[in-house]
Amino acid sequence: MTYRATGSMADATDVSTLPVGWDGYAGYSNGAYANIPSIRARFPGSPIKTISVWGIGQLALTSDIADCESGDYQPTDAAQWAQLKINGNLGRPTIYSSTSVYPDLVAALALLSLQFGRDVDWLEAHYDNTPSISTLPGAIGKQFQSSTFDSSIVYLDWLIPQSANRPDLTVSTF
Repeated sequence: MTYRATGSMADATDVSTLPVGWDGYAGYSNGAYANIPSIRARFPGSPIKTISVWGIGQLALTSDIADCESGDYQPTDAAQWAQLKINGNLGRPTIYSSTSVYPDLVAALALLSLQFGRDVDWLEAHYDNTPSISTLPGAIGKQFQSSTFDSSIVYLDWLIPQSANRPDLTVSTF
């Protein structure tokens, strides 16, 4: 059995509300709340995931996460974003959505011959105040609490890009 280490990630539309000392942060690369430069300035050296709320241009496709919720990407749009990101060799796509939208995303991805887990990661939005990650295919984290900022539990091997100086974040157990 392999254990994947987990850590904390915070995001907010107002960067001043983000707590200090978390494992990583997420912010918006486009849209009305674009705040990545401010997050990078406030948390230099911290892992930061970028979120796109719309589009298939360069800025959207170089973002780490597609935000699939009302007013942002819809399931078919998020699936297209994932396919274009994969085809462009622009990194592994992650789609953020509520638990209830997951089946619609599975169907939209299938129309493009893509699957959660194999091709695409899923960041679940489920505000139950329980920091646990779903066992559904592709789940890499869960946004479980919202106040002045959103709290997520995520797998650290997803949050922190692989590099020569990153420690091994998996542990084999017997």
